[in-house]
Amino acid sequence: MSDPTSAPSGADVRSAAHALTVALERHLQAVETRTGEADPRVSAAFGELRDAFLDYEDVLYDVYDEVVPFEIVEDDELDDDEDDEDDEADELEDDEDEEDYVDIDEVEDSPGRLDRK
Repeated sequence: MSDPTSAPSGADVRSAAHALTVALERHLQAVETRTGEADPRVSAAFGELRDAFLDYEDVLYDVYDEVVPFEIVEDDELDDDEDDEDDEADELEDDEDEEDYVDIDEVEDSPGRLDRK
């Protein structure tokens, strides 16, 4: 933003959009030339991209009362999502296991059952 005491303007939104575009390009370049899984240039570019996105998102909302169709997912949210997926998989496995078993009480009470004496 040009002046921290004044309200942001359309020019501030354009500036933030440009900074986001530059951050996207830098991130892509870092990914394309990475030297390994833990390349610090990729991590740095990731952080810059995240910050540029958040700046753009904030100023876009402040000036135009508009939002973007995506959001930053925090690490703890990712962990929660993974836990939820694990729980759902466990429930599906349990349901499948239950289908393999016959409830003996249901069989004994079924109307078509013949009693042997």
